[in-house]
Amino acid sequence: MKRRKVFELLTLCAMFMAVSPMGVLAGDMRLNGQGKEVTGESEFQDYRQEYPLGVPQEAVIFSEKLSNTGLCGVTMSGSGVLNYEVEHIGTGSGVMECMGHATGDYEVVVKIIKSGVIGEAQFQISLDGGESYIGQDVVGDSSKVVYAGLTLFFQTDRDTTEFVEGDEYRVSVPETFPVTASKTCAANVVVKGHPLEDHDLTVTILSSGGLGNSRFTVASTKGTEISITDVIPESGVYEIEDGLSLVFSDSDAYEKGLTYTAAVKSNDDSVNDLPLYIMAGMLVANIAGLFAVLSAKKEKDSEYHVRKYSWEKEEKDYE
Repeated sequence: MKRRKVFELLTLCAMFMAVSPMGVLAGDMRLNGQGKEVTGESEFQDYRQEYPLGVPQEAVIFSEKLSNTGLCGVTMSGSGVLNYEVEHIGTGSGVMECMGHATGDYEVVVKIIKSGVIGEAQFQISLDGGESYIGQDVVGDSSKVVYAGLTLFFQTDRDTTEFVEGDEYRVSVPETFPVTASKTCAANVVVKGHPLEDHDLTVTILSSGGLGNSRFTVASTKGTEISITDVIPESGVYEIEDGLSLVFSDSDAYEKGLTYTAAVKSNDDSVNDLPLYIMAGMLVANIAGLFAVLSAKKEKDSEYHVRKYSWEKEEKDYE
């Protein structure tokens, strides 16, 4: 808590010193409304050969089969990407979908601030239930909320259908960590939770089947040791260590020998020391530079000293 207060103080000071530390800490919070960006590493393994540089998500997102999970309002594609149920409040007929792997627990609110068709309407987005908004963009086929790990998809039945100003699209998303499967299939797993340690998890399927009958093991080679062998529960959600849970898709396509790996990063409330030290160094450098400038402009005594001259009358003897 103390380090967080120091961080906030340094951030405030840095703002006045024309330093931009939040670009280092928070990442890019801008939205990509063009829907044309190719991701650096595709989450859609089925299409790696067709898109060697990464898969544009809008190319496959609506064609993938979605399976239920043990998480309320959350379904999962065969590639492990989560689809979150969206609540629409308003009169417009435009549809929004939200997919990805959230970097935190968010209460997403997408509010239409200008009516229009796709490519014309505008929206703003909040991650805290509408308490504050982090940006706005044009309603396109898709928009990536980079900081949150989410992608928004917009669609209408006809290209003349408008999104209506004042309408809201609300969705609750839990923090999850994606996994990499050893083989592409209809069954997948994600990791959910708020760990206090980093973990390298490996889930191995021991017997083919689905929820309630397929056996698996999970082990961690990093952080606190985790070694569990059990049956995938019928609920699809299995709690392990350090506040983490495995979320299995509702599928009977789990095959013996399949493995799923996930790099799980710590998500405690402490502040990363390295960015804090960098920001403190930048602040000290700016203060030192300010003092140097002020010192160079300081009035020198030799330039403004008023010399006092005294004059004494010469004494003479007068007769």
